Amino acid sequence: MAGSITAAQEARVGVPARSGEAHTFGVLKELTRNGYVPDTSDIEATGIRLRHQSAPDLVLHADGRIEVPVGQPKKSALGGLVPGGGRGMSWRRTLVIVFLIGVVWFFSAFLTASFFEM
Repeated sequence: MAGSITAAQEARVGVPARSGEAHTFGVLKELTRNGYVPDTSDIEATGIRLRHQSAPDLVLHADGRIEVPVGQPKKSALGGLVPGGGRGMSWRRTLVIVFLIGVVWFFSAFLTASFFEM
């Protein structure tokens, strides 16, 4: 399967080969510690789908294998998630800031003119 980590790949990178529920729960614990959340609405027959706010989704199989599903949409297209965390400045906020700058400028000009008339 595309994107799955096999025992040979784990041995190559120095991860000891373990099997069973303890290994699967250890992998699940490590993924949740890194920000992944199990998706209860999308239960697959082969494993648990784990979603992350900015990283790709993963599928954790019962034997502890991790697979990256093919064809994931961009995270920025899903509900406006942007890597910077913000949506950008709204036009209303910009209008309020420009209005306040104008009020402060006119108030300072009025105070300056009244000071020089004394």
